[in-house]
Amino acid sequence: MQTGSRNVELIGTRKNARVWAEEYDRDLSDLFTLQGEIAQKIADKLGIRASPAEKTAFQDVPTSDLISYDAYLRAKDLLSDIALSTRQKEDLLKR
Repeated sequence: MQTGSRNVELIGTRKNARVWAEEYDRDLSDLFTLQGEIAQKIADKLGIRASPAEKTAFQDVPTSDLISYDAYLRAKDLLSDIALSTRQKEDLLKR
């Protein structure tokens, strides 16, 4: 399992100033949980109240296989460059 210390920052575009920052030193196999925690902290910092559906999405773990998930994201990105109808793309992106 890979661990690593990462700095996460939220930069405000109007003043190009740091709004929020935190350092994380975690096992990267728990990436999706960390992603959800960061999303929740940013929402809290901005004073945004997450809906129940959004809170569930923060906690949703799409897979435990990061290599497969990376391949899925790359394929999804490539798909956006292919000339297909919206319906065909939606059909291909169904889980």
